[in-house]
Amino acid sequence: MTQVIDVTLFLSLTSGRSPGMRRKAAWQAVLVAFCVIVVFAIFGREILDYLHISLPALQCAGGLLLLLVALELLTGKEQEPTQAQDVNVALVPLGTPLLAGPGAIVATMVFAERVDRTSMLVSVALGVVAVRAFIAGEG
Repeated sequence: MTQVIDVTLFLSLTSGRSPGMRRKAAWQAVLVAFCVIVVFAIFGREILDYLHISLPALQCAGGLLLLLVALELLTGKEQEPTQAQDVNVALVPLGTPLLAGPGAIVATMVFAERVDRTSMLVSVALGVVAVRAFIAGEG
């Protein structure tokens, strides 16, 4: 269901643009999401400590955002996104928070913190790359 929401949002946010510009926006969004996930996998704990945010608080925020989106879809109160033609929607809202939102960030951080062997590090890194490659392949 999330991918359907992302596709409809992508199409609405990039309406009026050429297929080449849409393709470029899709790749930029995946690249931005990948960079955000990697940064939080490596420096996530330090970033959250600096901001005085706990991991459970971030998990709660992600759940609340998902609940709000679900309630909007249930009630049919979807708002048309407003945009200017020169705004790069690949960074926000496509790259983050749609592709690299609180849920993906927390999941990656939890898995990265559990790494204690090289084989686990490789498997987490391959998992992040595989997910981003799958998302890029859908676009």
